[in-house]
Amino acid sequence: MTQIEVFKEAYRTAENHRCKVSVSQTPAATGRATIRPRMSSSSRPHRPPRFSTTLARMAVNATLAGAWAAALLALLPFYLNADVSLNLRNYLSLALPLILFYAPASGLMWALLAGLVRLFAAFRVRVPWIGFRPFWRFLVADLCVLTLLFGLNLRYTRDYLPAAMIRHLQVGTTLLAVVALLLAVDALWRGLGRGRTRPAQAVVVMLLLTAGMFAIRDRYRPTDPPRSASEIQPSRPTEGVLLLGLEGASPGDFLPMVADGRLPHFSALLSRGSSAPLRAPRPPRPAAAWASVRTGLSPASHRVIGDQRLLPLRGEPVFHLPPAGLLVELPAALGLLRLESGGRTIPGVVTGAGILARCGYRVVEKGWPGQPATSPPLTGRGVAALPSEVAVHVKALRHHLDVARRVAGGPPLARVLSKALASDLVTGRSVMAALEAGSDGPPWALMVRFTGLDRVGRAFLRYQRPDQFGNVTADELDAFGAVLPEYYRFLDAWLGVLVEAVGSGARVMVVSPYGLEPVDVMTRVRNALSGQWHDTGTDRDGPPGILLAAGPGFREGGRLERARAVDVLPTLLYILDLPVGRDMDGQPLPQFASDEFAEHHAISAVPSWETVTVVPPPVVW
Repeated sequence: MTQIEVFKEAYRTAENHRCKVSVSQTPAATGRATIRPRMSSSSRPHRPPRFSTTLARMAVNATLAGAWAAALLALLPFYLNADVSLNLRNYLSLALPLILFYAPASGLMWALLAGLVRLFAAFRVRVPWIGFRPFWRFLVADLCVLTLLFGLNLRYTRDYLPAAMIRHLQVGTTLLAVVALLLAVDALWRGLGRGRTRPAQAVVVMLLLTAGMFAIRDRYRPTDPPRSASEIQPSRPTEGVLLLGLEGASPGDFLPMVADGRLPHFSALLSRGSSAPLRAPRPPRPAAAWASVRTGLSPASHRVIGDQRLLPLRGEPVFHLPPAGLLVELPAALGLLRLESGGRTIPGVVTGAGILARCGYRVVEKGWPGQPATSPPLTGRGVAALPSEVAVHVKALRHHLDVARRVAGGPPLARVLSKALASDLVTGRSVMAALEAGSDGPPWALMVRFTGLDRVGRAFLRYQRPDQFGNVTADELDAFGAVLPEYYRFLDAWLGVLVEAVGSGARVMVVSPYGLEPVDVMTRVRNALSGQWHDTGTDRDGPPGILLAAGPGFREGGRLERARAVDVLPTLLYILDLPVGRDMDGQPLPQFASDEFAEHHAISAVPSWETVTVVPPPVVW
């Protein structure tokens, strides 16, 4: 067979088998035909895209998925704030900033994570710029994270929301968790080659989920129970009242000092009165805890939750309970939202100070949340204007201030101590000015709160409990070890001054809703990296607070296993022989009453102090 015939036969064979022919010429052969498979344009090997291109395509799909997830995330503040109406205008004012922030943030995060996986994987997959499969997988991952966020906020707000609102949040979180779990299983099953998710079905599922989340929140309608009017005529007050609030007094530090006699006024109060660990809602929110002490209402009733509020840029609506964590702090830092300090004032309820004022007491209320911190002038200047018992401890604390400013690492601690001391001096001087202004008249009812102990405790707790930290040097202990005990003695001196002002026969209650404990190791590392290394105490999982009560009607030596912040005001009203509001969530503690008092005084009640008409007692002085 000639060479031409060989080529013709090869081309015919190649044509029949969709192959191609190549001719190789070597010195040993004049021509040889080789048959190779013919590859179509779709099956030809292509050059894989660059890693940067793949990363960009992933980011686009993850951003689109993050936008949908952020739209669902915008419902969380509405679930946490029952009094905010869920309408289109309010929703868009919050959803649009969250989408602008979390959509690109989610896109970048998931793209980097998926890019790292692809970088070390043995296979390469072509990702389209906008494709259903990558979009769907990123969206399922976002839903899993969103479920976790809803669950964490449910856990941290159980003590602060109405029971009906908790149920709605539970239903919404459960729906989100079930859908996220089913979609995650489906995505994993499809990823193993068991079929493909149809876009139409996926879109319908997401639309139903979104509509369900809206419908669950929209069904909640907060209602106020009706209250009937009533009238009372209390007896004329004869003895004074002192309610002293201490922020952050820890039983582990306070009680040993009381037992050792280093706090003589607290020791005398404890020896002739009753005490109990005091539980506030968890996690502690000082504004909510003190509002419960003042009103006898739970946070779900008085609606004072925290000292921050979340607002859209246009200023409304106002969310007084922002979601926990960095969900709103980062958008607020970028100017997309407003996160302002200053919580809600107590709306529509009567505080203990208001009740006592209506019943004939001269009320002085200082240092409570929402009150301006102003220090009216006193007779004299500086330390000389303070009672001598207090001035001694002020001088001692100022000596510690001078030491802290001189030693290495001391200036941040000095600033904390200086602010705490200044705040409590303002409160104390305000009370003294009010007492100096009034001479003769009805008995005093002093409602005073000192906040400096919380700041000092958070900064100096590691020097009070060095064995729980392990890295406190001897020099640090010499410089700062006496600061926290001295601050307790400073407050003990104020207690003595205030008890003397209201009279020896007054009813006295000392309240601290929560204590402090050392921060965990991870928090210490994070604080050190952020420059807040001196923040070593926390109330997150800290011990309960303290409740002390003494005076006429209180039991001597009484010990109760537990009391609540909402029980403080009802107990005080009961001891003062005043009716308790039925709308109060707290109850009087009869274990605090002496047997003689309980025998002659039954617990009385009125529907609500909001609707009570108080007939003034006859004034005879």
